[in-house]
Amino acid sequence: MEMDWQVESGSRTTVFLSATTSDLGEYRRCVSDTLQKAGIFPVVQDYFGSDSRSIEEILVDKILASDAVVCLVGHVFGTAPNSNEATTTRSYTQIEFDLAVHYEKPLYLFIADNKFAQNIKGVEPDDLKSKQEEFRTAILSGTRKYQMFSSIIELEQLINALIRPILANAGRRSFKYIDNPPTPLCFVGRTDETEQLNTAIDKRVPSVIVILGMGGQGKTTFLAHALRARPSLPISAGVWISAEQGGFSFSEFLDLALLELMGNRFNKADFPKLNTRVQQLISIMQKRPILIVIDAIERWLTGWGVDKELKGFYDLSFRQGNCNELDDFLQQTSGLDNGSHIILTSRAFPAALDLALCTILPIFPKSKSNVGLTGLTHDEAIELLEQLGMVASKEKLSNLAKSLVCHPLALTGFARVAKTIGKGWESILFEKDNDPSRLFHNLVDEIRKHLPNREISEFLLKCASLLPEGASLELLKWLIIKEYSVNDTLGELNLPALVLALADWNLLIWDPDTQSVRLHSLVAEYFLKLIEDSKRTEIHMHTASWYETKSAENVNLTIFYEILALRHSLAAKDGDHAFYILFNSQQEKIILFDRLTAKGHLWELSEFLQEIIKQVSGLQKVQCILNRTYVLNELELSHLALADLQVASAMVLMRSDLNWPPMQVLLAKCYGFQGIIQNETGKATLAITFLNKSINIFESLDILSDENIMNLIITLANRGVARKASGDWDGAQDDYRRISELFSIKHNNAEPSLDELMMVNEIRFRISNIDINRGEISSAIEGMEAAVGEMRKIQINSATRPRRNYLLSLVSLASAYVVGCKPSHALEIAHELIIPIEELSMQGCWEYNGILAQAYINKARALLQLTRFEEALVAADRSIYLYEDIIKRDAKQLKGQMANALFIRAEAFSFTGNEKHMDEDLQHAISISKIWLQDWYGECNIQTVFLENSIRTLSNLPLKSNETRQELLQMIKQCIDRINSLSVQNLASKREKELINNNWISLRKIALDTGIEWEKTAIKTI
Repeated sequence: MEMDWQVESGSRTTVFLSATTSDLGEYRRCVSDTLQKAGIFPVVQDYFGSDSRSIEEILVDKILASDAVVCLVGHVFGTAPNSNEATTTRSYTQIEFDLAVHYEKPLYLFIADNKFAQNIKGVEPDDLKSKQEEFRTAILSGTRKYQMFSSIIELEQLINALIRPILANAGRRSFKYIDNPPTPLCFVGRTDETEQLNTAIDKRVPSVIVILGMGGQGKTTFLAHALRARPSLPISAGVWISAEQGGFSFSEFLDLALLELMGNRFNKADFPKLNTRVQQLISIMQKRPILIVIDAIERWLTGWGVDKELKGFYDLSFRQGNCNELDDFLQQTSGLDNGSHIILTSRAFPAALDLALCTILPIFPKSKSNVGLTGLTHDEAIELLEQLGMVASKEKLSNLAKSLVCHPLALTGFARVAKTIGKGWESILFEKDNDPSRLFHNLVDEIRKHLPNREISEFLLKCASLLPEGASLELLKWLIIKEYSVNDTLGELNLPALVLALADWNLLIWDPDTQSVRLHSLVAEYFLKLIEDSKRTEIHMHTASWYETKSAENVNLTIFYEILALRHSLAAKDGDHAFYILFNSQQEKIILFDRLTAKGHLWELSEFLQEIIKQVSGLQKVQCILNRTYVLNELELSHLALADLQVASAMVLMRSDLNWPPMQVLLAKCYGFQGIIQNETGKATLAITFLNKSINIFESLDILSDENIMNLIITLANRGVARKASGDWDGAQDDYRRISELFSIKHNNAEPSLDELMMVNEIRFRISNIDINRGEISSAIEGMEAAVGEMRKIQINSATRPRRNYLLSLVSLASAYVVGCKPSHALEIAHELIIPIEELSMQGCWEYNGILAQAYINKARALLQLTRFEEALVAADRSIYLYEDIIKRDAKQLKGQMANALFIRAEAFSFTGNEKHMDEDLQHAISISKIWLQDWYGECNIQTVFLENSIRTLSNLPLKSNETRQELLQMIKQCIDRINSLSVQNLASKREKELINNNWISLRKIALDTGIEWEKTAIKTI
C-alpha cells in the first residue's frame, strides 16, 4: 500500500502496522480496519513491489513517515531478508521493531499469549521458533510497556483504547536537534515573523527559507521558539545543526544529517566524496518531506573571518560557499517541491541563492531598503526588560530600550548587569549607537568590571572562545591550572559555581548534560580580540595536549579526540606535532591517517594535510604531499594529485641528500604514483616511463625492507597493468611472475596478511587473464576461476567492502566466460557483481559505476549468445547510461569503453529489428572510435576491441547499410596499414593480425558486396 502525499506531509495521521502474515494476518486486517474507521492511515508492508531500493531502506522511509508504530508479536518468526536459515538473525517484523526503537517512534506492543499459540497453523524449523521465542522473551522481560491478547475481540478493544493517544501525539515527527539551541528564560514579540515562518513551512514551495539578520538579533532563538511552539510539523523527519558549534564544516554537516536520516545504513566509507554525500542527502529529501535547519551558515561562506562585517547582500565574493559542493547543495535544494524545506539562519545571504526561488524572512515591503531581522519593537523591548526582572517606570524602561536600540542580546545582557548593580544601573546607560554590535561590545566592557573572580573569569571566556567544539568543564579546569600553576590566584576555585555565574550574566551557555559551555558568537568574537597571539598559541597547544591524553584514556572516543588534538595543533601553528598525531602510531594502534582513510574521511584529510604542508618542511613536507596525492586521487581529483606529485618530485630532486635511502624511497614513490595516475587516465606509455624509474630506484637499494618489498611489488603490479594495456603481454607476465617470486621471499619470513593473500591471488588471476589474449581460453578460465575462488574466501573473511581489484577480477572472469562461449556462467558472475554495486551506486558511490557498466556489458554479451535479445538491449542501455553519467563527471578516459558498449547495443538492436537505432549507435561508436584510434593507439587495447566489434558488426549489418559498411571497412584497412608499419610486432599486434586472418574471407566478401576493392598489397601482407 503506497502512502499518499497527505501522509508523507503529516497532514494525515499514519500508523505503521507490523505483524507476521501466517499467524496474524486476520488480526492485522482487524487493526487496519479499526484505525481507518478512526481516520488513521494504516501502513501495512506485507508486499514489496518493484522498487530499486533495499527492503530495509523502504521500511526506514515508511516508519519515519509514520506518527506511530504498532507491533503485533506472535509466535511465528516469519520472513527474513536472508533465506539461509543458518545465517538469519532477524525477521522483517523484528527489524521493523528495531527501526521503531532506533528512530524513537511512539511504539505500541501487543503480544499474542500462549493460548493464542495453540491455534497457530503451519510449522517452522526449530531454530526459527527458538529465535522468535528469544525475541518475545526480550520484550516480556524488558522495560517497554506491552499488552497481551488472545482473540480478535480483545485486540480490537485494545486498539480502540489506543486511538486517542495516537491522535493526540500525531504530527510529532522525528526532528532531532544535533546542537540543541538553549531555551530562553523569556521570549517576547516576533509575532509577524512567526506567522511568516509557519506559512513558509506549510507551503510546498519555495523549499529554502532564509532568516537574515546581524549578530545578536535573535535569529536562532526566534527560529527555535517558533519550531517548538508548533503543534506539528508537516515532515517525516528533520535535523537541526549549527555551523558555529563543534567547529563543524560543511562536510561534517553532511555526515551528521545523513547519519540522522539514514541511521545505521550510513557508512561514510561508502561516501568519501562531498558530491556523493550531497547527492545522497538530496535524494532523501526528494523521497519524503524533510526539514533541515542550518544555523549560522555564514560561517561556511568565503567572507567569514575577514575584517569587514559580513552581512545581508554584501559583496558577492564574500557570500559564496567555501566549497563548490555547498553552493551546489543550496541550489539543488531550492528546486525541491515535495514539502522538504531547508531553513538557514545567516548574517549574509548565500550567493548560491541569488537566482533561486526562496523565502527571505522577515518579509518586508519592496519599498523598504533594509532586509533582515531587526531589533524588537519598542513595546516588545520594554516587555522583555520587565520579564527579565527590571523594575523601573515605563519612561525609564523606554529610554533604556531606545539606548539599546531594542537589540535582544544587549537588552538581555543589560538586564543581568542591572540585576547585579541594583539601583545604580542608570549610571551605565550608553548613548544610543545605531550599530548593535558596537553597542553590545560596549556593554561587555561594562560587564567585565563586575565579573566574579574577574581574572579567571576572563581567562575562562577567552579559552572558550577558542574552542568552537564546546569547552568541557574538565578541559577548562585543566587550562586554568596550566595558566595559574605558579601563583595562588586560583585559590579554592569553585569552577561549576563560576560557570553558572557567567551563564547568569548571559556570557556563556551551560549544557548540564554534556558538562560543557559554549559562547554566543558575538561574545566569542569579543573575547577573541582580547587574546594576544602568543597566548592563543599556548592555549591551543595545551588543549591539543589535553585531547591527546583523553584519547589514550577513552577508547570509544579516541578518533574524535585525536581529530580535535590535530585541529588545535594546527591552530597553534605546530605543524610538526600535527604531523606526529596524524602519522605516528601509539599503543600499537593503526595510525590516524589510515583510520581516517578507512572510515571515508578523505575530504577532511585533504584539508588537514594542506594545512600541515604549510607548516612543515623537508622530509615531512614531501611525505604530506605524497599522502595528500593519494587522498586526492581517491577523491577522483587526479589533476590536483598530479600537480602535487610534480611539486613533491621537484622538492626531492633539489635536495643535497638525494642518495640517502629514505629520500630515494620518497622519489620512487613519487614516480610510482605518477605512473598509477597516468595509467588510470589511459596513458599507459607515459605510465610505463614513470613506473620504470620507480622500479629502478627500488632495485638499486642495497637492502630491501619488508615495506620496500611491498612498494616494489605494488609498482611492478601497476607496470604489469600498463604493459598489458600497451600490448606488451610478455612484459606484463614477466612483472607478475616477478611479483610471485618476491611474495615467496617475503612470506618465508612472516605469515601473509589477508591483504597480501588477496594480492597474491590477484596476480595469479592476471597471469591467467593474459592467456585469454593469447587464445588459450580453457586453461585461462581454469586459472582465473581458482584465483577468484580464493579471493572470494578472503573477501568474506575480511568483512570489509569489496576491494576494487576483486570486483574488476569478477568483471574479467565474466568476459572470459563470454569469450569461452559459457554465457550462463557469465550471467551468474554478472549478477554477483550487479546487485551489490547497484546498491552502492544508489547510495551515491559513483566511483563504482565504471565497474558496474562493464558488468552490464558482459551481461548483454552473454544474453546475445543466449539469443535473449530484448534482455540484452536492456542491459546495454543501462551500461551506456552509466558511461554517459561517468563521462559527464570528467572521466573522459572511459569514452573508448562506451564505444564498445554502443557496438554491443547496436548488435542487440539489429537482432530486434530496430535498424534506425542500430544505425544511430553505430555512427556514435564509429565517431568515438575514429578519435580513439588516432589519439589513443598504443595506450590501451582500443584497436583490438574495435576490430572485434567491427568484424562482428559487419557480419550482422543488412545490405542496405552500405555506407556504414564502407566506413567500417575503411577503418579496418587503416588498422591493417598500422599493423604492417610496425617494425617490431608485439603480442597485441600479432593477436590483431590473427583476428583479421581468421576473418579475411568474410571481410573480402563483404568488401566485394559493398563495392570496395582492397589493395592486393594489404591482402598479401595479412
